[in-house]
Amino acid sequence: MPSEGVVVHDVKVPSNNVEEIMVSFTTVSGDHI
Repeated sequence: MPSEGVVVHDVKVPSNNVEEIMVSFTTVSGDHI
């Protein structure tokens, strides 16, 4: 997992939105969803 994902996870975000953010980051990173 990219370090950026850790930064996003470190930010105060509802646990329900974490999955959506991870999907968005995987899309931006170009990795498979």
